[in-house]
Amino acid sequence: MSILKELVNALIETAYDRQEEVKVAICSALLDIGRTKPDTTIIQTIEYLQNHPKLNKQHRILLLNTMNKVIELQLDVLSKELYMSIIQLGVNEMSMTVEVVPDWQTAASTVLVTSGLRYPEEVALKLLDKMPTAGIPHFFTIQTLGQLASANSKIVPLVKREAVLGRMLPMMGAVKQDNMKWAFASSVGRICEAVLNYTGDKGEAARQGISISDFSGEVYSAYDILFNVWINSKESKLRLAIMDALGHMAALLATETLQDQSARLFNGILGLYRKNQEHYYITQCLGYVISAAQDKDIPLEVHLEVLLNTLYQHACLPVDATNQMALKNRNEVWRTCEIISRKNSDKIVGFLLSKLEPPGEKTRVGAMDILRHLINAADEVLEDKKPVILNGLKIICQDPSLRVRRVLVMVLKAMAHKDYLGLEGGQTMVQFLVQQVSIPPDTKEKKEATKQDPDNPTS
Repeated sequence: MSILKELVNALIETAYDRQEEVKVAICSALLDIGRTKPDTTIIQTIEYLQNHPKLNKQHRILLLNTMNKVIELQLDVLSKELYMSIIQLGVNEMSMTVEVVPDWQTAASTVLVTSGLRYPEEVALKLLDKMPTAGIPHFFTIQTLGQLASANSKIVPLVKREAVLGRMLPMMGAVKQDNMKWAFASSVGRICEAVLNYTGDKGEAARQGISISDFSGEVYSAYDILFNVWINSKESKLRLAIMDALGHMAALLATETLQDQSARLFNGILGLYRKNQEHYYITQCLGYVISAAQDKDIPLEVHLEVLLNTLYQHACLPVDATNQMALKNRNEVWRTCEIISRKNSDKIVGFLLSKLEPPGEKTRVGAMDILRHLINAADEVLEDKKPVILNGLKIICQDPSLRVRRVLVMVLKAMAHKDYLGLEGGQTMVQFLVQQVSIPPDTKEKKEATKQDPDNPTS
């Protein structure tokens, strides 16, 4: 054995030292060697793990994580032969026990996903070997397949060729435990997202002979299980995973199917707002479904009133500036309104302006927040509505609330960038801005308004 191999083996064997600083130093040394001699570092790690099946779990995790860092550094340098050994090791480590051991199996899964950046089909085929036609596969086999699809959409030709979604359907029908349902829902969502990304490149998809319609039948069968059976679970984490999946699945359903399902789908999504404290994934799903329906020219007029009212109610809710998911949900509410405006700008502008008429701080701020987002993000569909919007905002100039006027200033800033203020009525808005400058900056009212509205971008 060469001196380098002896050194690497010594580092591998002593890597899980009791002292944290020693562990860090050893792993750093292995990584440094891996920068110049990746084959030796990886091969010796593989051999050591294979020859020590009873090695301490934390030691195994440490070696897998270190090896993964070497792979990331040398992604395009390693040979296919070495990758096949890495992939086989990853699969073996991940499925060595039928029990779920998250830290260990996550480390092995990460090695597989990283390897899949270079050889996605080879990783996928090894995972499919662990998915027997009868029985339920390991939790991490399903989860890793989804993560692989998310990391590299080049897996999609194999998804079609091997009918991966079709193979999963009988297993989904037999699953009883919520954690396995979550794994399947998450994986199906990631695969559907990968299909959308892959088919988004029209040239590559055409060369491979792949279209969205190739997956519509299997996706509908999976949708039937997720939406009609699993969605009734009491486990909120599972319901949110289903929401995440349904958002991507909607665009893969056939036009007639999505149109037939639209009423039940919208009602089901909106109903989940009452069952979950976390709303971001629900709103995101709603936006994806609306986008898919509009892209397929499915009319939404019959649903718009309830959709707009629901989104508007969420836009009016106070948001804790320290709650990142609440902030993301508010942004998703605005984005979903933007999606609606692409095909229904008259309806949404009229709806928002009607909400400005009754006095009320929260309601007016909610409507103006949405308007400000539309002015910034959907200017092209609002071009012929600029005079109407400008006229509708005049009533706000007389509002006594500093918070309302502060938000109006933000709206006017957006309008100024989009050439609203040069139109008839714009002078009134400029006068309003000048008047706000004259308000003393340290009044008790302003301090109180700032205190009550920590999430406002102008505070």
